[in-house]
Amino acid sequence: MSISSIVHYAHRSGLDCWQRCPRRYYWQYIWGQTGLERQRLDIPLARGIYVHRGLESLLLGQSIDDSISFALKSFDEEIGQRGLDVGSLEDSSFVYREQKALIEAMLYGWWLRRLPQLVEQYEILEVEREEVWDLGEFETSAGRCHLVWLGKADALLRERDTNDLFIQSFKTTAEWDSRKDSAAMHDVQGLSELCAIEHRLNNWFQDAKAMDWESFAWGKTPAVEYKTYEYLHNLDAQPKIMGIRMEHLLSGQRAERKKGTGQKVQYSPLIRGYKKDGITPDLDEWAWKFQWDDEFGTHRLGKGWNPFNAWDMEGGVRRWIDLMVERQIQAELGDVLDLQFVYPQPYYRQEEDVISWERQMIAEELRKFEAKQRLAQCKDENERRFVLDTLIPMYRHSCDYPVFCAAQSLCFDPGYAENPLASQLYRRREGHHDLEREALVEITKGK
Repeated sequence: MSISSIVHYAHRSGLDCWQRCPRRYYWQYIWGQTGLERQRLDIPLARGIYVHRGLESLLLGQSIDDSISFALKSFDEEIGQRGLDVGSLEDSSFVYREQKALIEAMLYGWWLRRLPQLVEQYEILEVEREEVWDLGEFETSAGRCHLVWLGKADALLRERDTNDLFIQSFKTTAEWDSRKDSAAMHDVQGLSELCAIEHRLNNWFQDAKAMDWESFAWGKTPAVEYKTYEYLHNLDAQPKIMGIRMEHLLSGQRAERKKGTGQKVQYSPLIRGYKKDGITPDLDEWAWKFQWDDEFGTHRLGKGWNPFNAWDMEGGVRRWIDLMVERQIQAELGDVLDLQFVYPQPYYRQEEDVISWERQMIAEELRKFEAKQRLAQCKDENERRFVLDTLIPMYRHSCDYPVFCAAQSLCFDPGYAENPLASQLYRRREGHHDLEREALVEITKGK
């Protein structure tokens, strides 16, 4: 008689969460068999999600108008259902309009400056394809685990000159510095997506060599792109992904406009500038930076300059970006549009790094599986607390830094922990990958 296994879905967000704090992983992925997420959307997270939606549309060949419309419509629908997590003293209507403007501006600026350069150097083979990497079955102290890795790369690219493959990864971040550059070299995303996609392509390679297009594509879900088949069909050896290309879209810092008011603003030149009225509109002066440093010291704009929100001007943020490009506003400070999109040289991966990461990932996911199964077997609250403290501990250094942990109330306030859903601050997690989302829906129905 065969022993049944239990499916354990693993993914990068879950791996990152566990490594930052196992107890947060419990709240986010184990509690109530579904895990929890904040009811209201975190502002940087929401912005990043819908910038990615627009970028996906652009990579699929949609127009800039359609891509922005798609992203903003999706943003409106989500915010309408959940709302944004704004401070108690903030004007939520202002924050909503500001973030919509920033999503539009980031997409428009990237389309204007970066997309032409990207497609000139690379062919886009795939965009946002769901990866299901079956890692097999493993015997554990808590039973047999069927481990499945779920992933989704922003895009798979073929460099036109070399025919090499690269993974494309977009990041939205407040600012860029050498620390972020160094961290990206060791980023899990580049390893996890590389492993999953390369595994799939290697499985497809022999079939692509032997079959015609219709036979190869039949039954594959999601549908395979012809460009991927053509690439594999023409290869002489199994495909290798050389590395990952990261592009960082900068949003600027979000900080109080006036100390003590509680109202924050997004300091991004894509949506906020400075104007000095001239005698006639033709003599108006414009700037994108109020204060700056150079070899001669610190400088700032003089009298008569006033800040403005680009989404309020005629033509909105697109007109402001066009104006910055056309008039080369404050060109002595650099090309403002180039400065908002950082694209380091591709990060190349060594084979031993990939193998080592895969081993570590499998071992860690099996430990998580054992902890989860052990927790499910608890007979009373004392036993449950013991399992949590010994197998799923708190990493208290992650409570407030680098950001305020969304699970902090659950960890330290018994009122929230006893019934998180009743607090209306949290809701059941819905998942980001198709297979996991379907499983969570079934669990929720059973509740």
